[in-house]
Amino acid sequence: STDPVAGAAEGGDALFADSDVAVGLVGTSYSANPNWNFVGALKQALRSDVVNYAEDGHGPILPMLKYLQTDAFKNTPPQVVIWEFPERYLPAHNDLGEFDPKWIAELKKSRDTQENVALNAKPSESPNRAQN
Repeated sequence: STDPVAGAAEGGDALFADSDVAVGLVGTSYSANPNWNFVGALKQALRSDVVNYAEDGHGPILPMLKYLQTDAFKNTPPQVVIWEFPERYLPAHNDLGEFDPKWIAELKKSRDTQENVALNAKPSESPNRAQN
């Protein structure tokens, strides 16, 4: 189920007032079910409209993949996308045996390089989390 927003954020002090859609929500039935009122809580906390693209019964990944293919996302993407992703969908054990060992080594090497850059940088030069 979705909760389409009738209009954009209103007022000069509204969160992301220059955007047609400030916040998009994608997720599972926890976000889609109006009985949980997750959308209402977000709207209140953010003081912004929230467009809900969550779906019942499809987990967190399928609704996100569907949303990324919509005209709404392609033509007027929100300033922020909140992806509700219950931890039970995270794998309990990461078996990387099916992946190319060289590729895994490169991933680990790049992670270590990023950590070293962050540790050796002065506080004003530390990488921004958004860049990682």
